[in-house]
Amino acid sequence: MAATDNTTKNSSVHGASSASFLQYLRLALILITFFTGCLSIVASQFIIIIFFNNDEITKQEMLNFTKKNFVILLTFVTKWVSPTHLVITHDHSIPEHTFQYLTKKTGGEKLLTSNLDNKAIIIANHQIYSDWLFLWWIAYLNNCADNFYIIMKDSLEKIPVLGYGMRNYSFIFLSRKWENDKNIITKQLNKINENNLNKDVKEDLKKNWLLIFPEGTNMSDNRKEVSDNFIKKNSYKSLNQILLPRVRGLFFSICTLSKTSNFVYDFTIGYSGHKNYEFAQDIFTLNNIYLFGKGPKEVHMHIRAFDIKKIPGIVPIDSESITEDELNSKMDLFQEWLFERWQEKDQLLIDFYKNSKFINNKVDKITNKYESELKLNSIFEIIAVYCIPIFVIIIFYLTFLFAKSRLKI
Repeated sequence: MAATDNTTKNSSVHGASSASFLQYLRLALILITFFTGCLSIVASQFIIIIFFNNDEITKQEMLNFTKKNFVILLTFVTKWVSPTHLVITHDHSIPEHTFQYLTKKTGGEKLLTSNLDNKAIIIANHQIYSDWLFLWWIAYLNNCADNFYIIMKDSLEKIPVLGYGMRNYSFIFLSRKWENDKNIITKQLNKINENNLNKDVKEDLKKNWLLIFPEGTNMSDNRKEVSDNFIKKNSYKSLNQILLPRVRGLFFSICTLSKTSNFVYDFTIGYSGHKNYEFAQDIFTLNNIYLFGKGPKEVHMHIRAFDIKKIPGIVPIDSESITEDELNSKMDLFQEWLFERWQEKDQLLIDFYKNSKFINNKVDKITNKYESELKLNSIFEIIAVYCIPIFVIIIFYLTFLFAKSRLKI
């Protein structure tokens, strides 16, 4: 990778030093849409918790409805300000026809749908702050956006309004101190397991996609240097386009969910519009995407599937049946497997930046390719974001009118 000054120099080519009046006006409209949508979603959650606090299943269904509404809101806003074309490829580990095009009756528009397993762990390389949006959108195509969980830094939990909303989504916030994080992960993931094993819970609530970025953070100049130094110190194989993955949290998560989840889906993400010596996070900043409309024009995602039962070292965690030494030995096996996958991912990205697409190579043979814009199946889905507060306001208003008319009588 190039030095920081080269990266900064190249990133300025992609961005802009100042915004025009129209760009600021667009930003204002985007912020209004986004923040009113977020307030509506949080208000919806508050209403749901009040009215369905004694009905756990209905409460969960309704909160999941607001979770899907959040990715609808983000997709709507991103499509509006920075249209993105997605290219999805996969190898033989994904069955044929997992992705399909459906034609809308009106207008003949083609919609991409997905039929990946609904109980899975998603891992991916991490390059920009909005990586997770594209992965959540895949869950939206797969009809499980309402059962999507993300492991993220605990600092994000403190964001006003959004932090409260994400807590209601049962997102997992970690401090990166294992002695603290272990209990948090155990509690949250066991809830998912209990939900899946509960015969009284509806099947729609038993879907679960857990997103983990094993690198722990998006790649930047200083983080790449830290990763490279650690690789050199421990005599691991070098990585060019990604960071060395962290093992313990991912291993523990897969082991815990192995009771109810079936696959690990490994996404390798490549962005058009920057060179292999540049860092995507410096090019596709939130300012560039949402103020200047300079987001990635194309996002390429290559998917591989791994049966959890066949991943070395993975065992259901039960403190009574496995000792700490045995667990550490299993984790060593998993680490070897994960580092091999990351070497393959690195090669995929090296080839991607040479060819501007994922190609057949010694790592993978691409069996299918699908393309779609980042978009909603229907623009009218955005109405769902606001429907609960509007419905409650209408009910209260009608109740007020009725009471007022009765008092006059």
